Amino acid sequence: METSNNPTKKSPTDQFKEELERVRRQLKELYPDALRHSVDTVDKLDQRTPDDWIPRHLEMVRLTGRHPFNCEPPLRYLRDDLTAAELHYVRNHGAVPHLSWDTHRVEVCGLVERPTTFTMDELLALGPLRSIPVTVACTGNRRKEMNHVRHSNGFNWGSGAVSTTVWTGVPLLNVLQHCGVELGQRARYVCLTGADELSAGAYGTSIPLIKAMDPFGDVLLAVGQNGKPLAPDHGYPVRLLVPGWVGGRMVKWLARVEVSENESDNHYHIYDNRILPPHVDKEKADAEKWWYRPEYLFNESNINSVITVPDHGEVLPLTGNQQERYTIRGYAHSGGGRQVTRVEITFDHGNTWEMCELRHPFPPNWAGRSWTWTKFAFEVDVLQLFSVTEFGVRAWDDSNNTQPSALTWNLMGQGNNCIYRVRVRPVHEGAPGSFGLRFEHPAVPGMETGGWMAQEGAHLSGGIPASAAPPPVPEKATMPKGPSRDDSENTVHGSNFYEQRLKKGHKEAAAMDHARKIGMSEVEKHTKEDSAWIVVKGRVYDATKFLDQHPGGKAAIMMNTGTDCTEDFSAIHSERAWNLLSRFYIGDLVDDAEADAQQEPRMEHSESTGNLLREHLRDRARVPKSGDEGANKEEAPVALNPRKYLSVPLEEKRAISHDVDRFRFGLPSAEHRLGLPVGNHLFVRARIDDQTVMRPYTPVTLDADRGHFDLVVKIYRANENPKFPAGGKMSQYLDGLSAGDKIDVKGPLGHFEYLGDGEYELKGKRGSAKQFGFMCGGTGITPAFQVMQAILREESEQPLEVWLLYANNTEGDILLRAELDAWAEKHDNVHVWYTLSHPPSEWKYSSGFIDEEMVREHMPPPGDDTLVGLCGPPPMLEKACKPSLDKLGFSENQYFEF
Repeated sequence: METSNNPTKKSPTDQFKEELERVRRQLKELYPDALRHSVDTVDKLDQRTPDDWIPRHLEMVRLTGRHPFNCEPPLRYLRDDLTAAELHYVRNHGAVPHLSWDTHRVEVCGLVERPTTFTMDELLALGPLRSIPVTVACTGNRRKEMNHVRHSNGFNWGSGAVSTTVWTGVPLLNVLQHCGVELGQRARYVCLTGADELSAGAYGTSIPLIKAMDPFGDVLLAVGQNGKPLAPDHGYPVRLLVPGWVGGRMVKWLARVEVSENESDNHYHIYDNRILPPHVDKEKADAEKWWYRPEYLFNESNINSVITVPDHGEVLPLTGNQQERYTIRGYAHSGGGRQVTRVEITFDHGNTWEMCELRHPFPPNWAGRSWTWTKFAFEVDVLQLFSVTEFGVRAWDDSNNTQPSALTWNLMGQGNNCIYRVRVRPVHEGAPGSFGLRFEHPAVPGMETGGWMAQEGAHLSGGIPASAAPPPVPEKATMPKGPSRDDSENTVHGSNFYEQRLKKGHKEAAAMDHARKIGMSEVEKHTKEDSAWIVVKGRVYDATKFLDQHPGGKAAIMMNTGTDCTEDFSAIHSERAWNLLSRFYIGDLVDDAEADAQQEPRMEHSESTGNLLREHLRDRARVPKSGDEGANKEEAPVALNPRKYLSVPLEEKRAISHDVDRFRFGLPSAEHRLGLPVGNHLFVRARIDDQTVMRPYTPVTLDADRGHFDLVVKIYRANENPKFPAGGKMSQYLDGLSAGDKIDVKGPLGHFEYLGDGEYELKGKRGSAKQFGFMCGGTGITPAFQVMQAILREESEQPLEVWLLYANNTEGDILLRAELDAWAEKHDNVHVWYTLSHPPSEWKYSSGFIDEEMVREHMPPPGDDTLVGLCGPPPMLEKACKPSLDKLGFSENQYFEF
């Protein structure tokens, strides 16, 4: 495509319209198929979602259910040289922002001489506009192949997450120069942020300044695609385009451009678009801070090739077929401006290779950099296909990069570019005596089943050390479409889906003669920490070795030992838990009579090793040592039973604000105490829409309060938050309760317990502190509130110092504020401070996210007598609280998450 250099003085908007029209004329002449896919209707799957205003192509393959919209085109559409904009793959983390050309602004700030906020017309005036064809590939393209080996953190991209279109825009170089940016000064990065609203903040990332200002790099602030203004899904009204780089760096709905000394600290820059080594799982990445190592950033696209002809499932008939030759076709591309120089094909598993015919649809730019894909073709004798079991392709570029033979698994499931292999299988189809060849690609996108790796991928190592590899992952079952959250790459699926993942592990255990037939009476004996058994879906698991590793503490397992906990396990556990479960499989649950008929190996366990369950629970329900809190506590009957759900009636519901209620639930008698140690929580269970739903809650009452307990709950109603249109299941259920209605509760659970007089138990270890700090966000205030309340009820000559830093969006979101302010006013040892994302005028506390300065001023100093508790949204804890504590000198044993 050519760049327009029309010297006629016209308005920026008129020039933009003329440029789009010029591009459309060229495409209509050269690539008419790219203009034949206009859409003007809203898909019924988008109805009742935040995106119900966006027309979309009905053939796009959805990868994450109804919402957010993540999709790729059927592979057959990538046979064309130019992709229709309506068929370009889409990666959205949440709802598409509804932006207007006239009101949208782009701020350029940071280390610039002239900080400026541009209107869209002002951006256009910094042209001339350029229109260039660019191939954009997602970092997760071909991820499903990787997920067949071991499930990554990402959803199932097929091999269609790559597209080539003509982009129109203003060079970013022009914008930066207009604002007075020069190379060679302090500035090293350009940090870019979108206008989308996600749970972890707007999407953002960064690119090196030298890349942004490369006069040969063609980095654009793109405003058009294939001769039209950008579609909402592709970043309307403006997005970043970095040719040769991965799609994850090309921020859509661009709102802020900041020139900085440092790369972006945005959540999505840190926790996405990285290729970590194969031995690094999520726990290791979090614990050892692998996310912050710049050497694992995925920036330039790597070399890749994919076969598009034949299609997956295509059958080449041989009976009565006069065709002697068959043409295999596909696409290949590389990154960084490197051009593909050859594509090779093998029919004998890589022993020999033959050269494919290449065609470069678009020439390199005037500096010799290639931004688009290459198409390849190879004619093969049909009889030769009959004699092979597979064929594969690999590409080479002008730096002699090529594709590896086998994939290397990584946590994010990104950068898969191993040799693309298509299997050939003889089939009998159609009329009697007919015969043909069926072609199978390695994987099919999204939630569909199929592909040869569905059966064989679990036997591949993926480069994972044997010591680090979990049980293999079988094929993913089809999942129902439904709304999901913006963190949909980590979507939790139904238990039927995860049960499929257990089958192979169970078969292997049985084959090793580890499996047994076990009766329920035998299971019920194993309720101790030295022998902890559970039953899930008719199978028996020995969870003893996992007790100390359980993220929710060993009590969460111990409360279910000796029981069938299928319902509870299915209601709350994630994919990782289902993957781990098969490691601990020891047998199948049968009738006691059938189990007695089988001669079982003797399982020895000593009464002297480990506490009995009742002793463990009694220790966890210890009372504070001083004050009225402990009076006659041992004589009061305990309501909670960690092994059984307790049904409790609603006695009273009181509205605290428009979206916060305080619920009082009755215990079996006025003398009963709940039996919940300070700092622990309980599970609330309900049957909602034919599904068991469980949520953890911390009461705001203490164990000394007899006959009842209170929950303060924020109600997330449907259609109030566009990010979560369905609202909160449990909170809405509780909101609909009437006096006398019952819920089920079970507990206690938790790994922190305040024992009294500054003493505590954290993950089974005793400690003491003179200063307690709490950093909380939103509804995360309740466990801190409970501990603060217990401390303030104590009678001590030297009261403990208590500090609270409490973050919310608005002043109306602050829970329990009346009580917190009253404590701070009455007690000199209580220090309460608030921060709001959207403060009102005349707000006397902090504004914005928690940062290092807030923590320095409103938390106790680090030391052996200090302990800080954290509870709130993960981005707040991981990006704000923990880094600030680390910088101020807190060691990891001086703070914890409830």
